[in-house]
Amino acid sequence: MLFSKHFRRREAPWEVVDSRLVSPVPMWDEDSEMEVLRMHDTDLLVELQHEIKNVAELRKAVQFARLRLMKEASQLQYNILLMEGWRYTLLRKGSRYRLDVVYSGRPAYATGKIISHSPPPFIGMLDHCRHQMHGFVPAIELAH
Repeated sequence: MLFSKHFRRREAPWEVVDSRLVSPVPMWDEDSEMEVLRMHDTDLLVELQHEIKNVAELRKAVQFARLRLMKEASQLQYNILLMEGWRYTLLRKGSRYRLDVVYSGRPAYATGKIISHSPPPFIGMLDHCRHQMHGFVPAIELAH
């Protein structure tokens, strides 16, 4: 018999507490003083999982995922991301919390006046999430 009729899950599953998505948006305007010489055919993705102890780690996890994507892009000889987007899913199992982050971007190689990298798009949304989570995620210590 392939499955026992007494099949039971040995541990509790991860429960989704919150999920947010920022669809890819352009990070450079056409008026900038740079010239795009080549662009990757597709978007690159970085997927990371973090055990978190407080809500302040949401922002750090998204920023870290972006840094990892930029590192992968630079290994492919690209120096900017033309489009960027991200999503996170906050999961809970008992008193443990895990954050799954997926960061995507379209890498390119550009010359000219390239301004240092701006923060991830709509990263301020995480500050709003932090206030919302205060009500339904009491087990996570909120950093001030």
